[in-house]
Amino acid sequence: MDFLGNISLRLVGLVATVITLGAVYLFIVKPVTDTTNNAFKSTNQAINQAFNSANPAIRQAARLSRRAKRQQARGQAVSNRALKRANCITRAAPDTAAMQRCAQRFPP
Repeated sequence: MDFLGNISLRLVGLVATVITLGAVYLFIVKPVTDTTNNAFKSTNQAINQAFNSANPAIRQAARLSRRAKRQQARGQAVSNRALKRANCITRAAPDTAAMQRCAQRFPP
């Protein structure tokens, strides 16, 4: 009789532990992981949007820099300011704030 009582007590304790752990997961762990995943998704979207908006400016600056270097190699006069602006923007990519500072620092 004592042996069966001991087993049933252990079984009740095991069931209570499983229910408690399930409740902890459901009410604490899952909401925290969901919130974290949402934060990462929104951050990723913002970063991708910034890169996508900067890509045309990066390509244009690279083209201008290559063109200016070709003209300079051919001995044609190139605006020093335009060359500096293109080089600055190329180095600053993909940081859009730094690219904007380059454009302000070396106006056309």
